[in-house]
Amino acid sequence: MLKKSLSTFFILVLFTNNIITAQENKAAISINGGIVQGGFGGSVNFNYLVNKNDFIEIGVLGSFSNAEVDEIKVPIQLYAANIGFFYNLFRNKAKDYSDLLADSAKKIDLAIGIGGSVGQETLNDNDPMINERFTINSETETIVFGGFIGIDANYYINSKFMINLKINEFYHANSEIGKLSAYAGLGFKFRL
Repeated sequence: MLKKSLSTFFILVLFTNNIITAQENKAAISINGGIVQGGFGGSVNFNYLVNKNDFIEIGVLGSFSNAEVDEIKVPIQLYAANIGFFYNLFRNKAKDYSDLLADSAKKIDLAIGIGGSVGQETLNDNDPMINERFTINSETETIVFGGFIGIDANYYINSKFMINLKINEFYHANSEIGKLSAYAGLGFKFRL
């Protein structure tokens, strides 16, 4: 099951890469690794500038965590596709991205965003039997949907390469393990 999910994740990444190559200087891709409650996760995101500062983001998130039930750890995997709009709140020195490209000084920008999320949540590798004493009484594999709010911060190394911090809070209305989940990741963003 994990192998199938990981192959789906990488196919989405390759598909996104083919779309973005035609959008020079209006697009970026970020790759982040980070933490979720009780585990770790990773995200790959495509950003498309809709004006000089704001962007639409399409991304995928994979998270692997454990929930503790009666001192027994239950593995949880979440694979989600997200789409949202990010509004740039702050950018030091440069007025917009075109100024940033002309100026080699270090820059920082900060954007907040909101969007929708849909994905697949799997409990205990889709096996309802935790051990001989415990059984999961809910669905072990669920399609989850909801939304997210997030922060996207960048520290520019140069005009094409940035260190990226991403913090998202997800709300999945029909999750079996809890409606709210957070992701915080650090990685790199490349302007295309």
